[in-house]
Amino acid sequence: MKYSFRKFNDKSKFSGNFIKLSNLFYKASEEYEDLFKKCKINKLKFIKEILNKKNSELEEIILLLNYKEIIGLVTGFPEIQFKSRKLTSLLIIRNMTKTKNINEFIKKNLIEFNARKDGIYISRLAVSHKYQGKGIGTNLLNKFFKNAKKKQFNFISLHVKKNNKSAINFYLKHKFKIKNRNNLLFYMEKKL
Repeated sequence: MKYSFRKFNDKSKFSGNFIKLSNLFYKASEEYEDLFKKCKINKLKFIKEILNKKNSELEEIILLLNYKEIIGLVTGFPEIQFKSRKLTSLLIIRNMTKTKNINEFIKKNLIEFNARKDGIYISRLAVSHKYQGKGIGTNLLNKFFKNAKKKQFNFISLHVKKNNKSAINFYLKHKFKIKNRNNLLFYMEKKL
């Protein structure tokens, strides 16, 4: 099979793949799943909102395609933008739910960590189910590493749910180290 990478920057070109893109986003977004269920949020409406926002978690997406079919994605941003990009997502969610106490909502749902100026954060990495186990995740990760080095980042970090054993093993296999943990998440990083 012939795969190609493409930067997601023209939303109109991918309108036929919108459902596939949103499914991959949610596959890599377990932290939102509980929140969406609890708040009864329309997932497609949320993904449309976040794709159209500047400074969102999905502003820069690298897609891996098999012909025109999206089979994987990776997205990330400089660590120092972590708080503002997560806050953008939370404000979209908050506006969709009409939560009254915004300070409490943000405090409860915003992850804290110490950002580095020379670090880049992987926000999402997902591979279509039928392409798992075929090196697609490794290809996406290697592309992300290459772009990060080009932009002169020295560290790559991410969060992964503690119960997501396959993702934890995947990142450990790629030389990430567990640096911190809380009730739900591991914080992992790798020096480039």
